[in-house]
Amino acid sequence: MSTTFKILCYTCFLSLLSCTAGRILVFNQPSVEDLKHFPANKITAAPSGKNPFVEDSNINHIPSPCLWTTHQKEICNQGLDDFLDDSNTNAFVIVRNDSILYEQYRARYAPDEPKIIFSITKVFITSLLAILLEEGTIKSLDQKVASFLPSFNLTGKKDISLRHLLQMTSGINHDEYRKLAKSVIIYYHPDLDKFMNKTKLEHQVGQQFVYKSIDTQILGRCMEEATGKSISDLLQEKIWNPLKMEHDGFFTLDRKNGNERMYGGMAVSSRDLLKIARLYLNNGLWDGKQIIPQDWVKTIENRATTNNKWWGYTNGWWLDTYVQADFTQNKDYFAAGYNGQVLYINPEDNIIILRQGKNKGGIKWYTALSHLGKLLGQNDPNKATLDILKNPELFSGVYHNHNNKTIHLSFDHIKQKWEAIIREDAESQTIKCHFHSPLVLTNFRKLFNLMFDVKNGAVKGLYLDKIKEKPLYFSKQNQE
Repeated sequence: MSTTFKILCYTCFLSLLSCTAGRILVFNQPSVEDLKHFPANKITAAPSGKNPFVEDSNINHIPSPCLWTTHQKEICNQGLDDFLDDSNTNAFVIVRNDSILYEQYRARYAPDEPKIIFSITKVFITSLLAILLEEGTIKSLDQKVASFLPSFNLTGKKDISLRHLLQMTSGINHDEYRKLAKSVIIYYHPDLDKFMNKTKLEHQVGQQFVYKSIDTQILGRCMEEATGKSISDLLQEKIWNPLKMEHDGFFTLDRKNGNERMYGGMAVSSRDLLKIARLYLNNGLWDGKQIIPQDWVKTIENRATTNNKWWGYTNGWWLDTYVQADFTQNKDYFAAGYNGQVLYINPEDNIIILRQGKNKGGIKWYTALSHLGKLLGQNDPNKATLDILKNPELFSGVYHNHNNKTIHLSFDHIKQKWEAIIREDAESQTIKCHFHSPLVLTNFRKLFNLMFDVKNGAVKGLYLDKIKEKPLYFSKQNQE
């Protein structure tokens, strides 16, 4: 093979990598190791970085996986170490009251080694937004995106505000769950500004929650325009230095000298992820200094069902945790990334749990970790007055909404399946439901939950939660 031909082949290969399709072809599935595949900006560890956590490892503190995972019977025959191996978990850390109860790393993971955290990145972006609002650099969440990015000064898009981006209600034609191709394209796109500027609306602005990474990318770009600084520089100044982060972080770019991938391109060490969780656990306070406004953190803990946005996602965090009593009284929340990266926070019991891995290993980690967090906490795990699995006859029946909608809920004892028939006027829809937690039935593919209202040992009603807008309340009929 001639030298000229080799150079030509290499040039073609580089050209292939520069386009979205080429990156998909070469790199295939996104990986926690993708720091080596993308150029990146570095966020430098603080010179005086220190670890605020103390070692108190004791395996006896940790409930058996059989108690907090419900999908595999064979888990009951496993210890925690074997379970983590079989579920492809590479990092697993449990912290309570700043004491590390359990910490294990596998498969070239280490507490000081940055790995791609995918959409956990979003909470770093939203944390910066909270800080810039408090400082007055950004005046209001109701500022229009078009005031930062002129390309949004178009019909429809000119109505999008920072609040809409923050709460994923922008209406932009992108859906993380139902339009997988767009999620892949944004991950590998070599010019995110170009991708961002070409976005169009699918829904009316502010009317519907749809989880989509492009909203966070646009939000980050607005902050860069407001400050004249890159997101990595802002993180260095506003979070890495104040929190005395122990290790370098990295923000991968869409191309050399290009845009930071703000929706999910950070690489952060496990120990520094625990620090950002600790900051939220302490209501935004760090070493006596208020880094993030306390009101911002308290808003995250609140399951608001009366406003027009979906209750289960706010300020970059998810609130749809394991429910064993009235879901509106839950205070715990989590950040989640592709393939089961989860950073869970339980403020009532001062607990942080971190799970990282190369794939999910068949586990719904956000549900499992929030269940584990409640078992580890001071709350009585048996405080739920009723349980769907144990009392199906009490949950079956007819539920009525003031808008003349009804839900007929029934349980097939032979097939051990739930069925909900939703009727509105002459139309009806039948949905199969599955157990999610003691007081929640779900059909994840249809983005559908039934969350029960139980008071004094009686089923009073339920919330129909379509994971888009505020839930509808239905009263149970013919109660004795």
